[in-house]
Amino acid sequence: PPALLFVDISGFTSLNETLAELGSVGPEIVSRILNACFGRLISVVLWHGGDVIKVCLLSIARSRMIFL
Repeated sequence: PPALLFVDISGFTSLNETLAELGSVGPEIVSRILNACFGRLISVVLWHGGDVIKVCLLSIARSRMIFL
């Protein structure tokens, strides 16, 4: 049966804004954080025999969607 997983990373917007102040190293840190969070979630989905079809990042504060 199909399933959807919605994830909210609490405090991510403020963390992202804080790390942006570090200059070019900030986005690299953000990328590592996202890879760690989503990597764990994806591995659980795959372990249960599921498939990840699409990852969509939604920034409610800025009202934009990013599809990966």
